[in-house]
Amino acid sequence: MSDALPYRAMAHNNAWANHRLLTACAGLSPEEFVAKRTGFFPSLRATLNHILIIDHFYVDAMEGGTARAGGLGGP
Repeated sequence: MSDALPYRAMAHNNAWANHRLLTACAGLSPEEFVAKRTGFFPSLRATLNHILIIDHFYVDAMEGGTARAGGLGGP
C-alpha cells in the first residue's frame, strides 16, 4: 500500500465535499450568499473564503511550507 493513499483519499473527499457545497451555493441569490448566518462565520461567503484559505495552507504544507499566518508565500 502506498504511503500517499490516505492523503489521496482525503483529497478526493475534500473535492467531493467542495463540489457539493459549491453546487448548493450556486442556487443562492447574491443576497442569500452574503446574508448574515448563525454559526462560526457570519455568512456563507465568509465560510467559503475560510475553506479556500485553509485549502491553500494545506497544499502549501504538502509542497514544502512557505506560507505564513500573515499571508501565502510572502517574503
